[in-house]
Amino acid sequence: MAEAEKYFVKILAYEDVFVSGKVDKTFKPEEEGDICFEWIAIDDDPFLSTTRHLPSTGHIPSSEHPPPELARCEVRPPSTVLPRRVHARTVFKEVGIPLAQLTGLVDGLNCQHDSARALYYVHKAGYVHRDFSVNNVLWFEGDGRGIGKLTDFEYAKKVGAKESHDIRTGTMHFMAGEVEAQRYIFMPEPDPATVDGDLDSPPFRMNFLHDLESHWWGSMWFLLYHTDANSPTECPKEQLKCFNQAFPRVIAHTSRRDFFTLWRELSAARATLSTTYQEQCLAIFKLSIALRQCYHIAEEKFPDLVLDDYLQDKAHKSVRDTYVEVVEELVGSQIQLKPVRECQEMKRNVDDSPSHRAEKKARRA
Repeated sequence: MAEAEKYFVKILAYEDVFVSGKVDKTFKPEEEGDICFEWIAIDDDPFLSTTRHLPSTGHIPSSEHPPPELARCEVRPPSTVLPRRVHARTVFKEVGIPLAQLTGLVDGLNCQHDSARALYYVHKAGYVHRDFSVNNVLWFEGDGRGIGKLTDFEYAKKVGAKESHDIRTGTMHFMAGEVEAQRYIFMPEPDPATVDGDLDSPPFRMNFLHDLESHWWGSMWFLLYHTDANSPTECPKEQLKCFNQAFPRVIAHTSRRDFFTLWRELSAARATLSTTYQEQCLAIFKLSIALRQCYHIAEEKFPDLVLDDYLQDKAHKSVRDTYVEVVEELVGSQIQLKPVRECQEMKRNVDDSPSHRAEKKARRA
């Protein structure tokens, strides 16, 4: 128990917030009608912008400037009851640094190793976290290397619940592909000679593989958002493009699915990283292959799902071994990181300087 506890933030006090003598919680729109919202008038003759709309092709919308708190998503079909949210206050024993704010490469990877251990114990207890993100894992400095701890269990749920997990929960950047799609997508193709009509499909429910994929997306965000502060990437524009492909800030964008499933996309993204750790981090990119293999095993007998202890241990071992390998490759390094966009801004400033423009003009002359 002590081994497991160290990977979780300890709660000292928790209490719901009361307003006017009642627990402060969201309304139930399907029951409470007009008191939940305010009606507003819609202009019958709106003024339409004369500027062109965003193209349907071309560059993916930029997401290299993430908001301070990465947006969560809850998307549901009309038939699903939306659970009510409760306003609460929590006091934690310690104060940590979110992975999103870490600037030490090895610290960030150790933090991910430890958060994977936390997920291991969550899954062994029969739960899924359902909202892993770079803001929900904290790094605590210590006498040794420090330790990463998992937090924010607002969306955690017991595995085996009878109802379908219809509500798509989580932080958009780190949502597993199947959770985005709300369906299983790694089952084998049916035999055309024997298939007859529609296939039976069980209700979609999140499982431990979805948590582990979210964890992997967290590492991708950490690696692609940053570069070596002292020896930055030689191609910041290309790295930002790969970042935007992986994190387009649009639900169910095909570029994100391709990034997880196609090695050529992952290989191209890794090639944009700083050369000081590009090779050492190869195993993290390759981890997507191991996770996809586990998905295929789980869904091989679809519509039956094989999510047994053997597969759970296999998946977690792949994750654990990956971070042990990468950290060992980086032992002794003191690599500090900065946002890769700073390299792009610096280059733009240099290119726009009067001296640089004069130099270019002289060369043309």
